[in-house]
Formats: sequence, C-alpha cells, structure tokens
Amino acid sequence: MSTGPLTRQADIRKLASSGAVIEGSVKVSELGRLAQALAEDSGTVSYCLRFGVTEEGIPSIAGQVEGSVVVLCQRCLEPMELDLRSEFLLGAVDSDERARQLPGRLEPLVLQEDIVDTAAVLEEELLLCLPFVSYHSQDECKQKVGHQSIEEGAEPVSEERNNPFDVLAALKKPES
Repeated sequence: MSTGPLTRQADIRKLASSGAVIEGSVKVSELGRLAQALAEDSGTVSYCLRFGVTEEGIPSIAGQVEGSVVVLCQRCLEPMELDLRSEFLLGAVDSDERARQLPGRLEPLVLQEDIVDTAAVLEEELLLCLPFVSYHSQDECKQKVGHQSIEEGAEPVSEERNNPFDVLAALKKPES
C-alpha cells in the first residue's frame, strides 16, 4: 500500500500487476479544473485507488473518492457546502474501439502508452459527481421559493397589454 501525493504519470500495467493500492488526500486547490467549477478552492478530498487485472486480463482501477466542496446556490447565489462521493471501476484500454468492447461493469479509461494520470482520474470523477444545478434546502435558502402575494398598499400590475398588431388591424379595415 502506498500513501502520498498523487502522481501525474504512472505505469498502469506495473501498478495493476503488483496490485498496488494508493490512498490519501489531496487539496481541492491542486485539482485545477475542479477548483474552477467551485465557489471556493478550499478543502480536501480523500481517495483510495486499487489497481488490479480483471478476469479478461484488462488493467483496472477500483476507486473511491469523497470530500466536501463549496459551490454556489443557483437560487440565492450564496456559497453552500456540498458532499461528493464516487465509487468507480475503470478498465484501461488503448483505443475507442477497445473501449466499446469492455464488459458492462467497467467504465473505459483510454490511455496512451499505458501511462495514467491518477490526479486527472480523481478530478474527472469529482467533476462527474457535481450536480448540474445546486440549491440550498428551502428553509436554508435566502431566496424564497414559490408564489408571493402582492403586498398591501402596492398597486396591482395591469393585465391589459398593447397588441403590436393593432396597427395592422387598422390598415385592414374594409373599404365601403
């Protein structure tokens, strides 16, 4: 088992054949693409990567990553904490064609020259965990949700609107 910083270049075949396990934590600020998608780049995420070889002889990574990040609530635009967690099983292949042939339980990890960037793998998984839109719960959000009645003393909005085609109707008057 290994602990320590994530490496940007590791030989997946060597890691898989030795059954290596890499675990530890990484600062969110060190994961550039993830940090750009967040409101703040503070905090850390923990990870565990187990390398192995499947029954079919495919190098694989069984991984788990989790942490807490700060995103913006899309309703009130205030920061909010969001817990992320992902478990994944990747099969390393060298082409898109081989990726299509992987067993259904494996997600493809297309690599050039058997070199894997473990930090990029974790970052990709965390990005996939982010929801498309984030909201506080209704009781925590500063922006109220739902229909709001007109306050007393306020003038109601007129329902009558000008029709832009009234001008055309006047031009189309029948001739006598």
